[in-house]
Amino acid sequence: MANHLLRLGLAIFFTMNVMVFTMALWSQSVYPDSEIAGPLASALRNVFRWASLLFSLPVLWLLGKPILQGVQQSLRRRTVTTDLLILIGVAAAYGFSIVSVVRGEGHVYFEVGSMVLVFVSLGRWLEAKGKLRTGESLDRLADLLPETVRCLQPDGSYQESPRTSVRTGDVLRVLPGERIPLDGTIVGGEAHLDQQMVTGESQFAVSAAGNAVYGGTLNVDGDLRIEVTSENGQETLSRLIKLIRTARSQKGRHEQVADRITAWFVPAVCLIAIGAGWRQAAVQGIDSGILTGLAVALIACPCALGLATPMAVWAALGRAAENGVLFRSGRILEKLSDVRFACFDKTGTLTEGQPLATELLLGDGECEAEVLSVAASLAAGSTHQLSHAIAQFAKRNESTKSSPMSVNVSTLPGRGLRSSHAALGDVLLGSRRLFEEAELEFPQSLEQRLVQDNGSQWVFVGWAGKVRGAFRFEEQLRPEAGQALSVCRAMNIDTRLLTGDSAGRAKLVGQQLGLEAAS
Repeated sequence: MANHLLRLGLAIFFTMNVMVFTMALWSQSVYPDSEIAGPLASALRNVFRWASLLFSLPVLWLLGKPILQGVQQSLRRRTVTTDLLILIGVAAAYGFSIVSVVRGEGHVYFEVGSMVLVFVSLGRWLEAKGKLRTGESLDRLADLLPETVRCLQPDGSYQESPRTSVRTGDVLRVLPGERIPLDGTIVGGEAHLDQQMVTGESQFAVSAAGNAVYGGTLNVDGDLRIEVTSENGQETLSRLIKLIRTARSQKGRHEQVADRITAWFVPAVCLIAIGAGWRQAAVQGIDSGILTGLAVALIACPCALGLATPMAVWAALGRAAENGVLFRSGRILEKLSDVRFACFDKTGTLTEGQPLATELLLGDGECEAEVLSVAASLAAGSTHQLSHAIAQFAKRNESTKSSPMSVNVSTLPGRGLRSSHAALGDVLLGSRRLFEEAELEFPQSLEQRLVQDNGSQWVFVGWAGKVRGAFRFEEQLRPEAGQALSVCRAMNIDTRLLTGDSAGRAKLVGQQLGLEAAS
């Protein structure tokens, strides 16, 4: 990649010099002959012609050689591609121009041949860069799978083994904070799972015995036993990576059409060039005939088949990759022009994908500083994204002046956190399910608010048999989401919201962006 970029940079440098010399040569077509007919002007034109030749030869060597090799390979396979058309045009430009320089008369077209080579090579560099960016992203996904696993042995112990040795039916142990190595079914334990890489949802999923899990997803807080249902290389993540790698090599519809047309277009251009040259030579002499034949081949070269079609796709893929948008193939990119209906995923696309604690709702007669301090103390003992959001809320809130208490926090997988405090007793922070199991009383004011606002996510804190407060969470919209939707509407694209999240949250985000949920 670096070597290709160096060759391209040097070729551009030489091409720019050729363009400058050519501009000076074409000045005789702009200014009157009387102003540029002196001996010095004639000598300078001759110098510029030789300079154009010398500066264009490195371009031919640097960028023309790879195209020539590609043509040779295609001819060995008995196929004709657009590379042959490009090669014929460039050869025509250089051949005629070299003859003109040696003879000391006639136009030169070194700048045409050089620019064709530069644009073709630039397009292919953009394509290679886009493919490299996509490949690096896929490699990072593959790195999520752990190399070793804890596999259950006949004696009931767990032994470290390579992931590649695992077979369907084996039972694995996955501890909190570890990635699930293979697809499987939970046979023991309960945990929050971060499955955003597969489902796109930022909210952790509560998974217990009987639930399916995907390789590469994160076990947040539970000790799980998983029975493997897919061996190494067959799990969801590996199949996804393999699908993208395969589809990435496919050509788009327009490129396929261009290649099919090239099969007869190139021979047709050659026949027309020979016929036109023969006819012109019979009428005005062999020099005019050669010029006419080469002109036909040259003009046919930089056409939509040879340059515009593939380069448009390559450039678009490169630009998209630079902005973090990865297309699995140019064919998908071409189909975007026909899109009239678009469904936008909510989590991670229209929203940031990370929850933000926006409000602390207190029970009757509760002290905000005390409730917030207790909640922040428990949240500090967990890596859960909701705990992190609560800790950030406490830092932003200026009403609490007390420092968080030092407590020992234990995790209740899939439900929340528990801590034992000398003065308060058992303190809980987590989901409603946790508080219902512990039979803590919900204040009437909190119950009314929960009924009114069922589209938000809530985390409760309580002790001594009573819920003391509730944190309300919202998903933050991406700053560019509104602008993107406005552009789609200006293009008459019908936009809808598509999500696997709850109907209440989907409605809340849809109202903020003016979107309806897809039915």
